[in-house]
Amino acid sequence: MKKIVLFIVLLIITNIGTKAETNVIVFNNGYRVYGMLVPSPDTNVVTLKLRNGSVQSYSKAEISSIKVVPIKKIGSFGIGFGIPYGFYGLNADFQVVGNLNVTAGIGHTLIDGIGYSAGLRYCFLDAEHVWRPRITVNYGVNNLLLVEDLVKKYYGWNIGAGCRFMFGALGKTGFDADLIYVTSNEVFADAEKLEKLGYKVSGLDRFQLSLGFRFGF
Repeated sequence: MKKIVLFIVLLIITNIGTKAETNVIVFNNGYRVYGMLVPSPDTNVVTLKLRNGSVQSYSKAEISSIKVVPIKKIGSFGIGFGIPYGFYGLNADFQVVGNLNVTAGIGHTLIDGIGYSAGLRYCFLDAEHVWRPRITVNYGVNNLLLVEDLVKKYYGWNIGAGCRFMFGALGKTGFDADLIYVTSNEVFADAEKLEKLGYKVSGLDRFQLSLGFRFGF
C-alpha cells in the first residue's frame, strides 16, 4: 500500500512542471478534449497535442468553442486539517484525465508522528467553474486511539464528499471542505475490546471534517 501512495505522490510531482496553460476543445455534442494547440497547415482542422503525448486533429465543423484553461485550474496546493492533509499539514491535487485528479497529503498528527494520505478525486464540474463539488477516495492515516498511556495510529481506506471554491480576480486562492467517512474497522474493533476490559475510549468517529486553504498552480 505504501508503494501505491508513493506512486501517486511521484505522479503529482512529475506533473507540476506542466506548461503554464492548456486548451480545451468543446465539441457541438458537449464532449471536451484537453491538450495544447499546435500549428496545422490545414485550415479546416484544429490540431491538439494531448496530455498523453499524442497529436490529434479535429474538424472545425464539429467544434463549438476553444477555451484556455490556466494551470491554476489544473492543480492546487493547500494547507489545512483532516485526513486529506495528514491530520494537520499539506495537500496537493493534480488533474490527470478529464475531471479526475490524483491527490496526496502529508502532515503531523500532533500526538503520534507523521500522517499522510493519497488517492483519487473526481470533480462533477469542469475546471472553469468557481464551485467544484467532488468525491474522494484515499488511503492513509485516519484515526488515533488514545487510552491512558497507549497511543496507536491507524491506517485505512476512506471516502468523502465535498467542494472546492476558488475566488479572487484570477481565481488563484480559495478553500475546500470535505466530509470524510472512515471505512476501515480496525480502530473501532480495538476500541470495543478495550471498553470491554474497562477502559474509557472516546473521540473516535467514522465521519471526520476536512478543511483547507488552497492556492492554484
